Amino acid sequence: MNIAFLMSKWPVDGGIETVTRTLANEMVARGHQVLVMYTMFYLPPDAPFVDNRIMAEPILQAAETSDKVLKNQIDSYITKYEIEIVINQCFPTWSARFLEKFKGRVKIIECLHMILFFPSRYKRLGWRGYDLKMRLCGPWLFRYMEKKRRCESIEREFSYVDKYVLLAESYVKEYINFRGNRYAQGKLTFMNNPLAQNLTLTDEEFAKKENVVLCVARMSEMEKRISYMIDIWREIERDERFADWRFDIVGEGPSLEDYKTQVGELGIQRVTFYGYQNPCVYYKKSKILFMTSVAEGLPQTIVEAQQGGVVPIVLDTFSSVHDMISDGINGRIIPNSKKKFLKAVKDTMLNRSEWEKMAKNGMHSCKQFEVTHIVDKWERLIEGITVNGG
Repeated sequence: MNIAFLMSKWPVDGGIETVTRTLANEMVARGHQVLVMYTMFYLPPDAPFVDNRIMAEPILQAAETSDKVLKNQIDSYITKYEIEIVINQCFPTWSARFLEKFKGRVKIIECLHMILFFPSRYKRLGWRGYDLKMRLCGPWLFRYMEKKRRCESIEREFSYVDKYVLLAESYVKEYINFRGNRYAQGKLTFMNNPLAQNLTLTDEEFAKKENVVLCVARMSEMEKRISYMIDIWREIERDERFADWRFDIVGEGPSLEDYKTQVGELGIQRVTFYGYQNPCVYYKKSKILFMTSVAEGLPQTIVEAQQGGVVPIVLDTFSSVHDMISDGINGRIIPNSKKKFLKAVKDTMLNRSEWEKMAKNGMHSCKQFEVTHIVDKWERLIEGITVNGG
């Protein structure tokens, strides 16, 4: 198959780039031809592996040129490389309307790499007027209108695509429950992201794990809410039963200095900020992962942690968490409550046998996200699409 990915950035930036790079590497290894059309190129010296059989071509950003020129660029590459399938990875940066000319001739798939319905608190920013809108409409009506607007933005793409792909089955169910099958038009499906790390943990390494709680995230308060974790950790550090535990934070981002200030002002001692690092080393030595985000799409940090024998303890703020964790089996899913989160953490720290059971179960359950399984599903999805002129 001749496959093209539409991207904003390539090959390194964030989660979408990691997912696409992982899929593309596996696809070319299977003998498929892969082209990446991108608007920005970034390849740092320590960049992860990119198979040199993957072809890449630059295109201008929509803001820098006319729609006509942009369409012509994309059209020329589709024709030149005899592309059979286009996978649009960057909603809403690229609308599939740019591929309208090829509808019915090329299989067109669009992906939404984020949560389906944002919780209302995610957008409660005074400077954007969301607080005022919510007060005027009332919380129920406001949430209903936000969901309706979200679905309508997705449905506008249906006339241009063969399949519209969400990150998890739970998001498809959310959409159907809200809009019904009629609006889905047979276009909606889901595809989990693949594990990007190939982390193996020996029995000896598992036995040597340290009493470490880990956070691997972008240091951005609006989405990740690391301050919540720091508040939880302060209570743990005050408890003498956990005097030999520490908290490691891995990641960069705009709120990093604020978190360091928070730790200093609270007088917390056993927290270390490591900045941007390959997280595999930290997964191998840690026992527990914190995730307290306001919203997530399908966070690979959870399954990466499971792969490394780390038990994820996650707030129940996004439905796809249930696609990755069965509570008490391979991790913990906690209602949005600091008190309940703190209790779950302490219980897990104190009960070695329960921690070990969840850690080992997670090392097994995460295998469903291995790239070979995910690309198998991509191949079945693509093969199941019939091009019939729209």
